[in-house]
Amino acid sequence: MYRLYSDLFGPQVNAQLLDFALSRESVFSPSKTIGDDPRFADWRRSVVIFADQLGPVSARIEAAVRALAPQVLGPLGIGPMQDSWIELQMTAHGDGQYYHWHTDNGSPQTRTRALTFVYYLHALPKGFSGGELVIHPPGGERVVIEPRNDSMVFFAAGTRHEVLPVVCPGNRFRDGRFTLNGWVHHRPAVSRRSYFDQKVLGPLPSRSRQAPMSAHRPDPAPPAPARGDQAEADGLDPDLARGLLDHYSALWRDGGKATSIDQVEAMAAPDFFARHYYRNLPVVIRGALRDAPAVRTWTPDSLARRFGRERIEVTSGREADPDYETNFRQTTTTTTLDQLARRLRDGPDGNDFYMVARNNFFRNPAFDPLRQELGAPPDIVDASSGADGAVKLWIGPRGTITPLHFDLHSILFGQIHGRKRFLLIPPFDGPKLYVRRRFYSAVDPDKPDLSRFPLFARASVTELVVAPGDLLFLPAGWWHGVKSLDVSISATFSRFRIPGGNHPIPL
Repeated sequence: MYRLYSDLFGPQVNAQLLDFALSRESVFSPSKTIGDDPRFADWRRSVVIFADQLGPVSARIEAAVRALAPQVLGPLGIGPMQDSWIELQMTAHGDGQYYHWHTDNGSPQTRTRALTFVYYLHALPKGFSGGELVIHPPGGERVVIEPRNDSMVFFAAGTRHEVLPVVCPGNRFRDGRFTLNGWVHHRPAVSRRSYFDQKVLGPLPSRSRQAPMSAHRPDPAPPAPARGDQAEADGLDPDLARGLLDHYSALWRDGGKATSIDQVEAMAAPDFFARHYYRNLPVVIRGALRDAPAVRTWTPDSLARRFGRERIEVTSGREADPDYETNFRQTTTTTTLDQLARRLRDGPDGNDFYMVARNNFFRNPAFDPLRQELGAPPDIVDASSGADGAVKLWIGPRGTITPLHFDLHSILFGQIHGRKRFLLIPPFDGPKLYVRRRFYSAVDPDKPDLSRFPLFARASVTELVVAPGDLLFLPAGWWHGVKSLDVSISATFSRFRIPGGNHPIPL
């Protein structure tokens, strides 16, 4: 999880580093988060200077990091460094300054960060309190690390962490919390066995701070197909593909499955995978979560009593935008869980605001204890997985609508509080749904305009309602539209107990 080294440089070098920081007070500038998203404008408060202004300090810190890195990579689950380089900055936190929870490699600009390091220094006697580093391991208890003078901590760059607010009564610069912090970047070695590997997975041009890469001559490109082979190279004939889909649709409809989905009271994991997951067939497991703490105790108000001050992202203003799903990012805003619960309690029904899966509730590590309360079947899904999107939450009023669409991966949907109505349509009826924007249907299944969309009349539509405690397996490619019948809390699980965790559609 982390590795901590105390008394790293000794009093003399530590004092020299602090003197350097204090001598550069006028050079520090306000820190920022990467990107221009206004929701995160106040996510971080501190001042920084970067490596090009650190002079000889850079060489000293880089030497220490390179000396210690071989000791920490294995224990932290990081592979051998290939082609590594170090990004460094000096950060100062004064009174009231902080950095909310985040990871260090969650954007395209930072994705090559592998190892985070933080070296602490401050005046003696210490002039501040707070400023602890809090590490939030996936599925585990948070770890609080004191910012002790002349110590250095290492952890994996993808680990969620935060810096708690600093309290510095005099708010003098010299009394603040100082760090020399940064990241070791690397790209994992890749196989170069083929032209495709070299072009898609091969190294990018070297950076000035990187060690030079070994020379490599790519394999020659494969020859273009002969003219007579063009049909095979282009793939399946479109008319044949449409014919196969119509064939499967007719078999489904004529075989009596058109308006029914399997529903059971219990199901063992081997039966679930054999009969439904690997056959890509939905199933409802009634009452599977009835004994889960979440089903027994969760309401928006009960969650607000526990986590009311925690900030969350929601979608809002959906009713003003008929294309709110594809314009998702334009509808997002931040609020607190307490404010959301109050709005659900006092506000009207409807589809105007909704906390949906893409709002990534569980990215806030404060909510990690709630994962186990969901009671997901552990032999079917891994609810403790820290993989992005493994568990997601939905909270909204009566009347929220998720338009007819399909997902590229399979989902186990769990209803926690309230009821939801689903309309399900098999994948092979996609040509009857007038697909728009690749994943959505142009048809409103509640009020289909058959003069515009006549083929929809031949689609096999199954309606079902899920109640608290029910599980619904939604296989990849199955079309579904959802409406909340009550104030509702739902969870989705996508990390199945199989190699790889899921089988996404390779589009």
